[in-house]
Amino acid sequence: MFEKIEAALVKVLQEGLEEVSKSNVVAKKRRLDKLPAVCVGNVGFEFVDIGVGRSMGSADNRRHEAFSGDGETVNFTLKEKALRPLISVEHPTGVRLFEDDYAVDYGAGIVTFKRPPAEGEDNVTVRFYLPFEVKGLRLNLRYHVNVWGKDEAQRDALTEGAVAALLREERYLSEEGVHLKPVRGFNVDPEDPKEGFGKTIEYDIETEMLVEVTMPRMEEIDIKWPDRGP
Repeated sequence: MFEKIEAALVKVLQEGLEEVSKSNVVAKKRRLDKLPAVCVGNVGFEFVDIGVGRSMGSADNRRHEAFSGDGETVNFTLKEKALRPLISVEHPTGVRLFEDDYAVDYGAGIVTFKRPPAEGEDNVTVRFYLPFEVKGLRLNLRYHVNVWGKDEAQRDALTEGAVAALLREERYLSEEGVHLKPVRGFNVDPEDPKEGFGKTIEYDIETEMLVEVTMPRMEEIDIKWPDRGP
């Protein structure tokens, strides 16, 4: 999540600031020795909505696995256990088979054909659903865009350019899940002017942290009747 956000910010700034070498626009908190430079880094975050176990909605849980027949093998093992029933079994590719043509051991994840599929590369396709739900949290992250110039004039010009570049690419950033909100800016000038002049632009970024949680499948129902005695 953090790496993806920083990569999106760095990409926009690299393309939007022609005055700065792309190698000098990096995801890094500290100032680079070679100026001018722009450094992007996360300085903190907080949870906006803490909902333990809260579902964030459904995601695409379709899966498909391809196998190569050899004319002899009838058992094919899925890498992931499928949700009952399978969506489809196709052999040769694109021709859907009927349930009478195969059997499925859902516990072991094995598809057994009544007749061995003919020899061919990836000519058997099994499509199925994987049972899971998506859980997550909404986060508010704080990022610093640190702009460094050789003098105050260069620093100020680059700061304006950085703000403009991020504003111009607001749609792209939003598509990447990065929703920017400018908060404030301040100078970070070092004591020695030879080390350059800097400004920090502070942004809040709202995003979501999503996790796929696989749900246990029901393999069987075991009913035990109470012992009523003789």
